[in-house]
Amino acid sequence: MPQYKINYDTPFIDVYEKNLQIRRLIKNEVFIIDKDDAKLKVKITHIKKNNQWSNEIFVNVKVSGTINNWWNNPRNINSNHFHSTIARNRDIRGKIIWDIKRFFKMFGVPTYNVEIKKVMVCDNI
Repeated sequence: MPQYKINYDTPFIDVYEKNLQIRRLIKNEVFIIDKDDAKLKVKITHIKKNNQWSNEIFVNVKVSGTINNWWNNPRNINSNHFHSTIARNRDIRGKIIWDIKRFFKMFGVPTYNVEIKKVMVCDNI
């Protein structure tokens, strides 16, 4: 496995934009989230920096899987079983945010600087 040297003096987004190996490592990672109320597969599709704050990053993700409703019945996230797409995406973000934040913490990004922006839903990753 190749060694990745990270300089913590430069912002993560600059390292991400310049280093192709880091970019491939992040985009090829598939998160399998298996909680009591959700079974999701998540893949990071894009990362960009916030124009207002230089250290904050926005993450776009692709998601597939199921989320249980109040009666513990699994709902496919790619179906019309949700009230609206906004409610569906809010529910998905709530389930996956801490796994994404912990992943970026390994790269030296504080957890309060990571925000999930776009959620793309698909059948399979």
